[in-house]
Amino acid sequence: MTNKTSLVIDCRMINMSGIGTYLKNILPRLIESEQFIITCMGYDNIKKFSWYDKINFIPLDSAILSLSEQFELPLKIPKCDIFWSPNWNIPLFFIKAKERIVTVHDVYHLANPSSFSKIYIAGIKIYMKFIDVYCKKIITVSEFSKNEIIKHTKIASKKINVINLAVNDKFDDFIPDFEINDSYLLYVGNVKPHKNLLLSLQAFKEIDDKEIKFFIVGKKDGFITNDNSLDEILKSLHSRVVFTGEISDNELKTYYKNAKFFLFPSKYEGFGLPILEAMKFSLPIISSSSASIPEVAGKCAIYFNAFNKDDLVNKINGFLLGEIKSNIESYSAQLQKFSWKQTVLKHIELFNELIYENSPNSKIL
Repeated sequence: MTNKTSLVIDCRMINMSGIGTYLKNILPRLIESEQFIITCMGYDNIKKFSWYDKINFIPLDSAILSLSEQFELPLKIPKCDIFWSPNWNIPLFFIKAKERIVTVHDVYHLANPSSFSKIYIAGIKIYMKFIDVYCKKIITVSEFSKNEIIKHTKIASKKINVINLAVNDKFDDFIPDFEINDSYLLYVGNVKPHKNLLLSLQAFKEIDDKEIKFFIVGKKDGFITNDNSLDEILKSLHSRVVFTGEISDNELKTYYKNAKFFLFPSKYEGFGLPILEAMKFSLPIISSSSASIPEVAGKCAIYFNAFNKDDLVNKINGFLLGEIKSNIESYSAQLQKFSWKQTVLKHIELFNELIYENSPNSKIL
């Protein structure tokens, strides 16, 4: 008989960017803590991880945010102490978990409803209402996101717990896969509209240095604009813009290591993990001043107005001419504010609170 808390986790997003990075860094540390009996629910790709033999596994077939997941999850979630959804797509029906907890990384959709269909926004509002009903505790990744959740939902502030993300201490300790001889600015992330890549490309076209290239780590597929402006600007820039497509972690680090500087132009961001990754490689950072980004970058970045193309052009030109400098000497102190060890400890504390806070004969582990 064990006194360990049984924790079941929806791990279907473990190989995606963003939430996948979150899961890949937290899961092995949760396992190492030996405080929980962990069951991962997901696809067969989870079997490739070195810690797979230390967890229980329940295979799932349904896609993220599909109708079928709302039938499969309640059917397959076993009796447990806690069910954790690392994204807002929680099961809407009854499940055999004593408690539920969810991570809501941001509420971009609710903050920008005009960018989505009315049906989609209505669906997200339903999810958030059920989150409020089912989940005693909610995790989010920045004070900005917490304030946005409060602003766009009726969820009480006391329910929402801010736990920052982090970057591995040894993220920059690797052997490069290849050499890159080009001089380039680097962007890492997806290509959704709020990432502000269209404005970035428009600014890039106008900078003085016509030799430097723009490397975008990701796929061109999914780059959405309301017209054909993307095709036009890419045609005008010829080979100066490079989409890398899907790459390995080692390839990503190779691109970081060889870049001239890092560009993070988002209009809306729940956290902004690539900023910390760029800091690990001592890359100068030019970033928008929007959303959560100042929480992550602090005084280390060269900031620009995310809605002002000319401001970005001036900041890039100023950096390339040596007139503006990123505060690289502050990177070490800023990075010390973010630790996966502390992130995981705070998750563990929250899981334990969820189980023990209402038990008079128990204490937080």
